[in-house]
Amino acid sequence: MFEDDRFHEIVAHHRASHSGATVLANALCMAEEMGEAIQQIRRHLGLARSAATLEQVGEEMADVVISTAVTARLMGLDLAAHIDAKLDVAVERTRQGTA
Repeated sequence: MFEDDRFHEIVAHHRASHSGATVLANALCMAEEMGEAIQQIRRHLGLARSAATLEQVGEEMADVVISTAVTARLMGLDLAAHIDAKLDVAVERTRQGTA
């Protein structure tokens, strides 16, 4: 999934438009997208003034993943490998009842 050429296109655009602050700008974008996702979850659960659909929640969660993947690429990280390793840890913790 993270090898999709569309990620490469976004990374190239960010490198061209954000100069030296590219990684930091994208890290801040990750935080912003997470906040938006949390807000949509709250709305979907009826914990905010206005409602949100599950579709809206999914759109914001996708933004979190995309901004994270772009930041990882900008930093030269193999996000898929890190996710694979962390999943092993999470599964082991779940099996041990510590998650």
